[in-house]
Amino acid sequence: MPCEFSLAHYEEVLEKIKGRAGTATERKDIILTHDIDIFPDYALQMARLEHKHGIKATYYVLLHSEWYNALSPENMKIWKEISELGHELALHYDGNYDLDLQIIHAAFCAMLKTKSINISQHLVGITPDIHIPPTLQDRAALVKQYSYKYIADSGGWWRNGCICTHTDERLLFLCHPVWWTRTENPFDKVKVDAYSVIDRARNFWVEMVNEHRKQKTVPVTTRSA
Repeated sequence: MPCEFSLAHYEEVLEKIKGRAGTATERKDIILTHDIDIFPDYALQMARLEHKHGIKATYYVLLHSEWYNALSPENMKIWKEISELGHELALHYDGNYDLDLQIIHAAFCAMLKTKSINISQHLVGITPDIHIPPTLQDRAALVKQYSYKYIADSGGWWRNGCICTHTDERLLFLCHPVWWTRTENPFDKVKVDAYSVIDRARNFWVEMVNEHRKQKTVPVTTRSA
């Protein structure tokens, strides 16, 4: 199969790295990590696929996101399933909001029921750098401290060739589930899914208002022309 962003190709990669890949805590020959920047349900698809191949990964979750509410009942179920599949949940911090990482990390672990000390910065080079307590393990430091080669699919493109061409190396792979789980052009995906978020929000409010009207708890007024 040619190199492409698809679950089928990702499964080929998993076959190649089986037995050598694991979480940021395990620090095997290949550290497999995911930044959940957009839509947690995409991450769940990849978590299930990795579990099928006996591979564990670290999933970095944003507490502040324009794209999803990490603490919504729907997403809390997703985190629970990802964790139950054996994967690691870790904090994906944003320097615009998470000013005290010690406090934010403690809250994150309590809410998502994880003990991971691993963290990663969201949008490196764009969001502000902040102090990292010595009790936490930043992903960027892992690369330097343990001499891993860094491979990422950020923005939906490769800097050093597809991950499938590096599977025999010692590396840390940063994967963004959004690029792998759909068949459209990666940048079209974001646009399409942005509209889906708007539609879900609109439908929620329409349903809620209609339900209240049925119960006659919301007065309906008419305006004269």
